[in-house]
Amino acid sequence: MLFLLTVSIFTLRLYFRVTCGVCKSARDMSGKVVVVTGGNTGIGKELVRDLAKRNAKIILGCRSIERGREAMLDVMESTGNTNIYVKRCDMSSLQSVRMFCEDVLDSEDRLDVLVCFAGSGAPFGRHLTEDGVEMQFATNHLGHFLLVNLLLDLMKCTPNSRIVITSSSAHLLGSMDLSNITRFDKYISHPFVAYCNTKLANIMFMKELSERLENTGVCVNALHPGTIYTNGIRHNKIWYIKLFLTFLSFLYNKSLEEGAQTLIYLSVSEEVDGVSGQYFTDCRQAKYNPLADDSSLRRELWSVSAQLCDSQLKKSLL
Repeated sequence: MLFLLTVSIFTLRLYFRVTCGVCKSARDMSGKVVVVTGGNTGIGKELVRDLAKRNAKIILGCRSIERGREAMLDVMESTGNTNIYVKRCDMSSLQSVRMFCEDVLDSEDRLDVLVCFAGSGAPFGRHLTEDGVEMQFATNHLGHFLLVNLLLDLMKCTPNSRIVITSSSAHLLGSMDLSNITRFDKYISHPFVAYCNTKLANIMFMKELSERLENTGVCVNALHPGTIYTNGIRHNKIWYIKLFLTFLSFLYNKSLEEGAQTLIYLSVSEEVDGVSGQYFTDCRQAKYNPLADDSSLRRELWSVSAQLCDSQLKKSLL
């Protein structure tokens, strides 16, 4: 029995390794401007390294300027691209997101790719941000909702621009109770429940945004990067979740570079020129939670998100 289990596990591991998607595009990004949130660590940093090799100008939006600069210097040294900049952006703070966007709009006259990568897996219990919003919902969805909307006009002025939203296969387990998701105060639930719901919010936002951006030249897609042993697993305080995620990462066996491939693919590949409103994993389209096709629920999420950002912003949103 133990032998069969061991063989099955290693067979699965080999299968996931062989079927791991790879971005084969050699597209040069000279003259292109890319904004990446949370690109100072893990697969986000590997995305930045790849974009730097392609000669892109890169702006990192990082919660920690110090860690952002460490990543910037490492990428500069390994690629020779010095056209990389770090600006503070805490995705859990709407004020921080606004200040970051003002800085970008003041310094840039184009924005070719916006990668929403930063995310949070909150510790056990209920945690609210300075804006009174549940931490994971604020970091994983609301901050990026505001970020995208504030930078959209600049992207509309940039030919063939792209928005890439990082979700997770965990969204398949998500649900959307908008009376509870923003504060999570009807009950104290497991943080993984909130995480799954916010990842579903990512897909719903992407689908709704894609419809609203039709005929603007701006494409938006979402992705599941894969299970990699990153800080999200390493720093998890709940032992049985950490054990489960570690087992999944062993099965997938993706390095950071391999885990970044779908991010890179959606950011640069010619194969997705003009493609919008899709969910990808391993560099190919994948099935997603059917709740994301509920247009009325998507519009309700959009309305709630706009109201949380503030009434003045709501008037200017798509």
